Amino acid sequence: MAQHLSIRVPWKDNGYNGLVCDKPCYNNACLRLKNIAGNREDELEDGLKGCPIKGHEAEIPCLGEGGCFMSSDTYIKETIHPYQKTSKQHKHFLPTQLVYPPFSLPARPFAWTMLYKDGDKQYFKKLVEKYCIDFDEDEEPDLGFDTNWVQDAENQRNIFKEFYTDVKIDESLVIPYAKQVPFIEDTKRVVMGIGWVKSIIEPPEHKHTNAGSLRSILWETMIGHSIREDGEDGFLLPYRELMDYAKAHPEFDIRTATVFVDDEYFDEFSYATEHASHDAVISVLLQTIKALRVIKDCGIPGNWKHCIKWTKKRLEEVWLDRGPYPGLGTMLRIEKISSGHIMAREIKAQVDDLSQYEAVVRQALGEPKQFFSKKIQGLLRFKGKNLQAILQLQGERKALFWLLARMALTEEQASLIYDAAERQKAGLALTDKEILSNPYILYEKTRSLLPENIIPLKVIDRAIYPPDVIYDTNPLEEPTALEACNDERRVRAYFISLLEQHALEGHTVYPVNFLINELNDMPIEPACEVSGDVISIMDNFLAEELVKVSCKNGETAYQLRRLTEIDEVIRSAVETRLNGQRHVVQEDWNKIVQEAFQGKPEAPNEDKAREEKAAILKELAESRLSVLIGGAGTGKTTLLALLCKSPKIRDGKVLLLAPTGKARVRMQQAMQEQGVVCEAKTVAQFLGQSKRYDYYTMQYHLSDQDAKDVPFTVIIDECSMLTEEMFGALLEALRKGAQRIIFVGDPNQLPPIGE
Repeated sequence: MAQHLSIRVPWKDNGYNGLVCDKPCYNNACLRLKNIAGNREDELEDGLKGCPIKGHEAEIPCLGEGGCFMSSDTYIKETIHPYQKTSKQHKHFLPTQLVYPPFSLPARPFAWTMLYKDGDKQYFKKLVEKYCIDFDEDEEPDLGFDTNWVQDAENQRNIFKEFYTDVKIDESLVIPYAKQVPFIEDTKRVVMGIGWVKSIIEPPEHKHTNAGSLRSILWETMIGHSIREDGEDGFLLPYRELMDYAKAHPEFDIRTATVFVDDEYFDEFSYATEHASHDAVISVLLQTIKALRVIKDCGIPGNWKHCIKWTKKRLEEVWLDRGPYPGLGTMLRIEKISSGHIMAREIKAQVDDLSQYEAVVRQALGEPKQFFSKKIQGLLRFKGKNLQAILQLQGERKALFWLLARMALTEEQASLIYDAAERQKAGLALTDKEILSNPYILYEKTRSLLPENIIPLKVIDRAIYPPDVIYDTNPLEEPTALEACNDERRVRAYFISLLEQHALEGHTVYPVNFLINELNDMPIEPACEVSGDVISIMDNFLAEELVKVSCKNGETAYQLRRLTEIDEVIRSAVETRLNGQRHVVQEDWNKIVQEAFQGKPEAPNEDKAREEKAAILKELAESRLSVLIGGAGTGKTTLLALLCKSPKIRDGKVLLLAPTGKARVRMQQAMQEQGVVCEAKTVAQFLGQSKRYDYYTMQYHLSDQDAKDVPFTVIIDECSMLTEEMFGALLEALRKGAQRIIFVGDPNQLPPIGE
């Protein structure tokens, strides 16, 4: 089994052949990398623009980030340990030369050398256990200050040994990627190219005197690659040429030729260098094939036809190397066998016939002493009961184990699904039988959970639809087996995924014809080809999650059922308030306005302006639902303050709400400056009290629970930022108690999505 690598590189405006950028001061995309942002000297680089980096290795920080990985030159850069000046234990370290060979990438697996990550203090301990790394905690030095990095040379060597153990020359792919590019605004990782690993040069040890005992190695393993400009055995994607093409063809969408890393593989393309799983590489290769076809059709010069053929061949190989059970190691660990991933690797190495995969697994678990390496045998010494428990699985439980073993899930995801108690805790009302009958329901039911708990749709899809060479030897059985590539279970899940994506873009109702076209055009294999006639025979099944909507132009659209329910709440609440009896507020608004502006400089048409202000106050006070809009500085806060100062309003209490904490503070301060003191909350804080906001999943939803302590007047600022879910949940929560709801917004603050 070959382990593929992702390696981060900076964006360069003139390629990676060893030149300083043509316009270094305009290259802000590379500043996403801390090393470049902290060490780039704009004036110096501007003076060297377009010049060779060779000879200036110490001055150009992008070299250390892989900025010359397509250069035929050898670069030598002198480095010093980052703690040499600040740590007593590192004072004896000397400058050390680091050699960058031609056509090589500096690989630095930062995540494997971090003692904790994302606040998880047990992160590194779990990593060591998962990969059976020889790590001696007692060898780590006491530096007298906190550090998040492994320091001892021997520990570092053992980490890197495991990290690169399955990286094989001419078998492992290397995928350079960028954190940011100038032609895409979002934060998705962008694949820059693909090639073979051609060489692996281990990092040197930091030079040192004998004044101290601590030893440490550099982290840059130099990965030689096969990427060349002719594209014969690896290639770069021509993004700079595509940028020029887009300028000449304004109708061209450059995203159609851009290879993005799917969100579920974000961590695999982070922390400078990481293992890229087979599923992540399959996703990248499928997108690359689609992008290369667009590039070829655009007439961009290049050997693209050959690149497409090369990428297709790599896709076949990665699928075969992935095999039918990429999640076996995870499932073994779910059954409390800590060495599960290494065991799965050793099992896979001894599977000669894919049709015998499960039989080999059973043999290995039944006779571990005859099957596994000495190291694994030692780790399994007291795990006999766990092994037997797996061997004795029966019926639906056994089927679910092997179904999940077909999916490349994280341990958290697999545990959530396999453990019935975890399922119940997460609110997933699913039985083993329901999952086996429709694996796609795992995506449908988890899509509202935290991102790390969502079962990715494409991960399920690859388990159900592997290539024939895998499926024919390890076919799915009833009730899991799907009858066609456009099975209704698959179609519904993909429709839901597309609708969820479009809902985030502001399109909560979407034409069926658009969905059909987008599904047919998806880079998935096998293609899920559908037509209007095919969709019509799935109506009843689709209706469980999707609602048909008739558009004014006669077209049919779909809406997620949860959004339909929210829309009905919004529609009903708005109609009830608009049709309800208006409030009677005995207040002299003209007098209030005159007193408030007495002695202030009068502008042209001042009398008319004050009349309008009084009329607005009267409307806000008497309406059950109103909207106050105006740009910055138009006096919205002043009017609201005058309204709230009225005893008729103040005595019923006032609540200020805003979508964000910053907006809440700003609104409350502005009102205080006007002499109004009242309670202010974020929308999430208010809705969380009545179970309409889940702090765990960060989702807004409807609830039957009455909101408590709702005042007579509720003012919602920055209402243009409200999503439909927030809007519906708010109106439902305020249905009892709130006599008047006032939405406040600036039409220039958040333009309509799609405009």
